Amino acid sequence: MLSEKERLEMEQLQKDPLVQLARDSLSKKVDPEKKRLYQLRWLQKQGKKIVDETKEV
Repeated sequence: MLSEKERLEMEQLQKDPLVQLARDSLSKKVDPEKKRLYQLRWLQKQGKKIVDETKEV
């Protein structure tokens, strides 16, 4: 649960034009195939990190 100060800050941030601009830019349409490609690349990096960590132990 948020404190009164945190709740007021959240309300201010929701009205902030910079936050709205960033939200709009993030909600642009993304090609589903490109999105999947980026997801697979990220998953590959995560898998590599896991392998590297287990080799160190």
